[in-house]
Amino acid sequence: GLSPIERQARRFNDGLAGKADTDEVLQVYARYEAQFNAVHLVTALHRIAKGVAEGAEPDPALLSGHRFNRLLSGVSWLFLPGAGAGGGAAVDADRNMQHLSNTAWALSVLSLKHVPLLSAIS
Repeated sequence: GLSPIERQARRFNDGLAGKADTDEVLQVYARYEAQFNAVHLVTALHRIAKGVAEGAEPDPALLSGHRFNRLLSGVSWLFLPGAGAGGGAAVDADRNMQHLSNTAWALSVLSLKHVPLLSAIS
């Protein structure tokens, strides 16, 4: 079974994935940013894009705001070489491809040209 920490992380991620709109996802990110790991960062970005893909119209101010830019910076950091050396949230080799795929899909759906993130995943 899962350890208590793994169960908590899974519940947290499931709750994040269940958020209905961009503002809700960004509110969770703003409140729990320090606890976000690689899975949570990519899930948050993916959830925002999924809402758009399903027809939601996100507030353009949210997608250009501080919280969203911090989320993009966090996701960018995941793909930088050596980012995990300090024990941070960087992705491990087993999850890297799934995170990369989900991130690229989200950027495409959102039509984002976030240069640091595009550079990090290229």
